[in-house]
Amino acid sequence: MKRYEFRLEQVLRVRRVQADEAATQLGIAQRSESAALLAEMARRKSAAGRPRPRGSQSGEELLMNRVLWDAELGALDHAEARATEASHKADEQRSVWLAASRRVSALEMLDDRRREEHHVEVERLEARRIDDLVASRHRLPPAPGALR
Repeated sequence: MKRYEFRLEQVLRVRRVQADEAATQLGIAQRSESAALLAEMARRKSAAGRPRPRGSQSGEELLMNRVLWDAELGALDHAEARATEASHKADEQRSVWLAASRRVSALEMLDDRRREEHHVEVERLEARRIDDLVASRHRLPPAPGALR
């Protein structure tokens, strides 16, 4: 009997490479997400720690404080948007990786099932060969001079 050969082995190899690539991209996306979330937290902390103007101010001081606050809030908005975008990309990449992983698992399960079927077939043929061998020995006439 021929040795076991999975007919979809090349497809399985390609799917594994795709799953590995998806896992790599997921790792990159998760690191980007973490960095964006840390940047957002730093911006929030910076905005919370900015001293509030108190008392009367000249027009120039008021305008300068207004510009600084607008810049701080703009940077916070930008950091929030980047964190949200990074989270969405990580979620998308997680879905891509999960789909690739499922495709690999499906082919591996098929391979396991086919391998088991092949194993059962080999055992069946081996048992049949042994039965035929035993049966043929009992049918042969004794050799001349052989003890009975």
